[in-house]
Amino acid sequence: MLKEIMKNTIEYVNSFPKKERKSYGQFFTPIQTAEYMASLIRTESEKVKILDPGAGNGLLTAAVVEHLIARGTAREISVVLYENDKNIQSLLKKNIEIISSYCSQKQVKLFIKTQKENFIVDNQKYWEMQKSKGLFDIVISNPPYLKIRKEAAESVCMSEIVHGQPNMYFLFMAMAVKMLRTNGEFVFITPRSWTSGTYFKSFRSYFMDSMDIQRVHLFESRNSVFKGKEGHSDDILQETMITYGKKSKSQSRNIIIAISQNAQDLGKVKEIQVESGNCLPEGKEHYFVLPSDEEDLKVLNYMKKMPNTVEEAGFRFKTGQVVEFRNKEYIAWEKKESTIPLLHSCNVLEGRIVFPAQTEKPQYFVVKDESKKNVMENQNTVFLKRATAKEEKRRLQPALHLADAFAYKQFTAENHLNYLIKVGERISLCEVYGFYTLLSSDIWERYYRMLNGSTQVNSAELNTMPIPAKDVLQKIGKTAMREWKKQGDYFTRDNMLSSDEILRQCIG
Repeated sequence: MLKEIMKNTIEYVNSFPKKERKSYGQFFTPIQTAEYMASLIRTESEKVKILDPGAGNGLLTAAVVEHLIARGTAREISVVLYENDKNIQSLLKKNIEIISSYCSQKQVKLFIKTQKENFIVDNQKYWEMQKSKGLFDIVISNPPYLKIRKEAAESVCMSEIVHGQPNMYFLFMAMAVKMLRTNGEFVFITPRSWTSGTYFKSFRSYFMDSMDIQRVHLFESRNSVFKGKEGHSDDILQETMITYGKKSKSQSRNIIIAISQNAQDLGKVKEIQVESGNCLPEGKEHYFVLPSDEEDLKVLNYMKKMPNTVEEAGFRFKTGQVVEFRNKEYIAWEKKESTIPLLHSCNVLEGRIVFPAQTEKPQYFVVKDESKKNVMENQNTVFLKRATAKEEKRRLQPALHLADAFAYKQFTAENHLNYLIKVGERISLCEVYGFYTLLSSDIWERYYRMLNGSTQVNSAELNTMPIPAKDVLQKIGKTAMREWKKQGDYFTRDNMLSSDEILRQCIG
């Protein structure tokens, strides 16, 4: 059945431009992934009601139906499929006929209702209900991955969980949870981006309050998750995950985290069991931390020793003020009387700020009355690149900035840099060395990768990173200062392990 559905899908894909499908956020699930997602379903009920809110070609519904029949318990299956893309509705109709024929052969009653409306808008009244018992036993989906405007109809319908620019996929996740019955099963394949970041904060709060997350599957590959053995291929360059859980107000003690390279090696899955408290730390941000091996678990336990977060300790990472396209009239390539240094990520080199850098980027900023808001007084800080390439070994790439070693009284930073401040006072020399040591260590690097699966390094997440007590941070900084004097002006990538040795000496 699934191969026949995929054969029809490949014919559709070959006749429809990928660029046009991408504009709808439409990416098809490979057979292996659909079977794997369906295999997570555990219900043994004789009557089962399924929701597939982004039905596409109907493959996920087919996989669940096949799985339920193979288990031998289902006698009556009801399915509601939503698909409002007119281009694919004829393909879906053809594939529904295949599913119906399969159920008829297996002597299982099947009731299918296809909805051509917008899934979010069509269920707005249900979303607004204060109390609802839920309609479905299972919801399974590969939702559209599509950024939409805050003023879009879908955003307005679910405004309570929208912040900044929303993505359609997390609105589908939230609405699906709302429509599940208590203990109903939830299986979604989505980008990993919802697990952290300010834009998803309200959604995470709702989702984690409503769901018992029991299993997560991570794909190590960023570009081959939607490549199937059957020849169909959709290239998506992002971190992807499968989330399985049940609708419940209580969270299970443990979460299973499974890892595979891509969709084609789902038979070679590695698994670790993690205490849910380690994955879902307390805090207003509701982050979802995702370890992937035993070393990650050791780092999580290590971080439990830290008494404060960056923000709780009185520090804060901020993002550079200057957005170039909004400040074109103040950007300068040459030094003038009214200019100050404009620091970019290209000024971060081997753990230090190099200015001016050998780059095509403008290195100066013109100070006028209307641009003074972007000016920073020269002081000790740590800079961090906001974006790194996937192939780079480190996400956290800090640079130490010492005020006494910089020849300018003022500077500003472009918004591809993060920088550290101390609220109400200046950062001491040993504190800045201490932060640099933490951020250049393998331990903090591993923790950040668990916190954020993207190549972006966001100030909001940095501010939730655990750090040692004040006296320990200063001890780390003083030790680092002595090491730097032994080794020269700056640490280099080759001896980055020195940071971890310092932490072992100072923290254990």
